[in-house]
Amino acid sequence: MNNSNRHFITTRLEQRRDSNLYRTQQVRTASVRPAQLSSNDYLGLAQHPRVKAAAQQAIDNWGVGSTGSPLLSGYTQLHQQLEETLCDWLGFEDAILFNTGFAANHGAITCLLQAHCQAQGGRIYADRLIHASMVEGMLNSGIRFKRVPHLTWPSTAQTHDWFISESIYSMDGDRLSIAQSRDFTEQSPVQWLLDDAHGIGVIGEHGEGYLGQLNQQVKLGTITFGKALGASGAAL
Repeated sequence: MNNSNRHFITTRLEQRRDSNLYRTQQVRTASVRPAQLSSNDYLGLAQHPRVKAAAQQAIDNWGVGSTGSPLLSGYTQLHQQLEETLCDWLGFEDAILFNTGFAANHGAITCLLQAHCQAQGGRIYADRLIHASMVEGMLNSGIRFKRVPHLTWPSTAQTHDWFISESIYSMDGDRLSIAQSRDFTEQSPVQWLLDDAHGIGVIGEHGEGYLGQLNQQVKLGTITFGKALGASGAAL
């Protein structure tokens, strides 16, 4: 590293320290306690005996890796059963698994919404505070989009348009009204992509989140297994 680059980096680091924005990794030496909401294991399920036993059984049967992409050798009977279970639980027709919630949101927009809008001439409306994964998806899709004020609905949407939102917004903890969501979607022709990452597992009588309660109104929904469910991966 030459002196110019070293000086630039050192200066930037000092600026972050002076602004109390410098962060360091914290080494965890024990399991996270249940109901620690600063973790990605809201309900402590990562330490649940039945969950750990099932994971150990899966490793014994299938090994520690998928061995390939789903289109080659990586789609197992367990993956198929999980997709079917999610559909039965949440009331959707079909599901596909992803490695991360970011990939699920990005993939849904750059594949399905992009193809639909290009074919039908639709556009995307999005809540102003949606997650970065959705913003990246919109930018990479090339589809026209418009940001709407937070927790409001698009008033000018047409039949082939899409609305993108989250159910619960993690940074502030605010959330959509289920009753108002039903009312709007019954009156509007817009199609809805809902990210239920922070609702699944904690909202609803059986933890079915917003998607389980709004499956007749939501065209596409994404969930992550890395919040209340205490694991990793996601689904569309």
